[in-house]
Amino acid sequence: MIISIAGADESVEPEQILELSKEFPFVEWGILWSMSRTRSPRYPGSEWTMDLAVLATRNPELSLCHHYCGQVSKEFQIGEIPHALTVFRRIQINGFVPEQAQSMPSIDQEIILQCRDDLANHCLDYVKARGSGKFSLLLDNSGGNGEVRDQWPSIKRLPFGYAGGIGPENVQIALQKAKENGASWIDMESGVRTNNEFDLGKVRSVLTQARTFLQKENIRW
Repeated sequence: MIISIAGADESVEPEQILELSKEFPFVEWGILWSMSRTRSPRYPGSEWTMDLAVLATRNPELSLCHHYCGQVSKEFQIGEIPHALTVFRRIQINGFVPEQAQSMPSIDQEIILQCRDDLANHCLDYVKARGSGKFSLLLDNSGGNGEVRDQWPSIKRLPFGYAGGIGPENVQIALQKAKENGASWIDMESGVRTNNEFDLGKVRSVLTQARTFLQKENIRW
């Protein structure tokens, strides 16, 4: 199982992220990419992102996922951004709209389609019609706003993960639901921030609790 931590930004050093990856090998770092919000909280600039990417090429334990947001996501869905950095093992398409994604490029990495719970079947139909590529779903009613989910639906046709208000105070509940329902990962963003700043203390708390849970349940990562 993967624990995905999204929203690391220029308030932390790439080396700090690497050190946590060495200690907690099940963590994946979701790096947000937005054209309009670059170098603001949650959205690091290209230089910082490339520094982290270089570290990942030299340290395979550093697992990265690129989250395409806003205009980047829209342009990718219509085929205008065909290239994805291969050092990012997964690419997440935030705000995915199946009707607009008929020209979305094929890439080697797994593509995560972010969708609300009630649109999951719509996304599954899109993947079936496409017929090729490696896809998964992130069930996310919150969109990074920290809204705690109260339902935990299960998806049978694709790998999937959960997001929505997960943090140190409830990560064990989320992990238990993920285990019961067959989810492959959980994702959090707002839950590991304090006053909208990336909080390494909360990140460490989440990862420490996750390691205890995964070891107790004998779950592979």
